[in-house]
Amino acid sequence: MTNSFLALLLLVPGLSLAQKPFTYHISGKIGALNAPNKVYLRNEELVDSATLTNGAFELTGSAVLPTRADLVVQANGYHPNAVMTNATSVFLEPTPVVVISEGSLRDATTTITGGPLTTEHQQLYAAVPPKATPQQYAQAYTAFIKTHPASWVSLMALWDMGVFTKRQYEEVGPLYAALSPELKSSRPGRIYGDLVQGLKATTVGQLAPNFTKKTPAGKSVSLADYRGKYVLLAFWHSCGSCRTENPNLVKAYQAFKSPKFDILGVSLDTENNRERWIKAIDDDHLAWTQLSDLDGMKREIERLYGYPGTPMNLLIDPSGKIVAANLQGAELQAALKRFLK
Repeated sequence: MTNSFLALLLLVPGLSLAQKPFTYHISGKIGALNAPNKVYLRNEELVDSATLTNGAFELTGSAVLPTRADLVVQANGYHPNAVMTNATSVFLEPTPVVVISEGSLRDATTTITGGPLTTEHQQLYAAVPPKATPQQYAQAYTAFIKTHPASWVSLMALWDMGVFTKRQYEEVGPLYAALSPELKSSRPGRIYGDLVQGLKATTVGQLAPNFTKKTPAGKSVSLADYRGKYVLLAFWHSCGSCRTENPNLVKAYQAFKSPKFDILGVSLDTENNRERWIKAIDDDHLAWTQLSDLDGMKREIERLYGYPGTPMNLLIDPSGKIVAANLQGAELQAALKRFLK
């Protein structure tokens, strides 16, 4: 049994529904699996599912734009936080897609065929060497984007590059500029354009964009309040892996806190994580001012600062100019010694 939806959510916030939808069709065979095994098609949220009958399945629905989705096999129902041990990625496009597997979608013997976007999607993944480093991922994706500037796969790859490495304007700016007008004028393309402008505006030498956000107690604080001193603008999130730099920030704060230097923390948490955010501040002993929008993908701060990853930081001088970026560990201590001497 399948369900049709008006649109699929891209792995990009705020997808516009103004685009003309198309019908996707995904079918295939996954070993000889039967119920209770089901195959799920998921993007940002659970989108579609079908029960496997002797391995066979069929999924049909509507999508707004060509985009990637995960195909996941689960026997005990779909759980968003479960490790996807039997899964692969497919690219939704108007041409039917066929997936054939001996049983595990992760096996090298699994084949995925379809239209031109499916072919390009497979080419992108094939270009990444086994056990690739983040740098090798970025190199493979960069090469693909340069040779496929009109492909929806390239727009997806450009977004994905932020997972592998810290986004740098010098790297992603030219890649975005070379994309086709159709890709750049699409909703996800325009959002990435905002990201590029944010990255450009926050490179070393630029004046840091001002903003006003609230503390956990509801007090409004502006970046401009820190004019006249050095301030380390530290972006983070309350999840465990996003707090790895907090011990280094605590050491820097204890060593250099003075009328000439302070830290301003900005969390990219959402309202659902308010209590976790507040608890993380206490658990990690973050004594400096903490701010957050807590309003999900509508965060102004993300647009202004090029959708920063976490953890990430910018060192801003007394005039409001960015003088250093992404300072970590001993590098942070050395930079503060240099600037605060």
